[in-house]
Amino acid sequence: MFKLKKDYQLSQEILKKHFIVDEEKKIVLINLRYEKASDFIDYSIGEMPSLKTEVYDRINDLLISIHPKYRCELNIHIKDKENHSSEDIMEIFNDFSNLKHVEIKRELVRKKISSFFLMTCGLIFLILAILSMSFKWINDLGGTVLYEILDIIAWVFIWESVTIYYFDCFKLNATFKLFKRRIEKISISD
Repeated sequence: MFKLKKDYQLSQEILKKHFIVDEEKKIVLINLRYEKASDFIDYSIGEMPSLKTEVYDRINDLLISIHPKYRCELNIHIKDKENHSSEDIMEIFNDFSNLKHVEIKRELVRKKISSFFLMTCGLIFLILAILSMSFKWINDLGGTVLYEILDIIAWVFIWESVTIYYFDCFKLNATFKLFKRRIEKISISD
């Protein structure tokens, strides 16, 4: 318990050193600075400009590093907007983050389906292992080996299913919710 408290105090000190922190409102002001819009916007994909993936990842990493009890105000300062208005840049940002969230939701569905499939396979192998021991003609050394092989295969499938469903899905879900919940306000300025 003491170690966690000490770590929390250290993270608070670092947080206050790098960001403006409003302790009363529990808000952290994050300023991201770019020289020009092309440092922030990717023109190489599709017909419309998009947010650079590195920018989104950087913001996500910052959100992870800030204590969960704080919300964030994100101020994006771009010196040269290169013929983009603040509204255009905000739309680009929102479109990208919405697409990213749809991608995460799809990945969650894929992982849940694969988890269900692996669990089903594991249960089938487990049933086969149990059935292999019930046959009298297989109850010799070969039967025992067959049972052990099927049992190991079953538990590998079941464990992988649990890993995907609980750990991987939890991480994806946390990433999805982190971005939506933690950002209080986003502003674009010169």
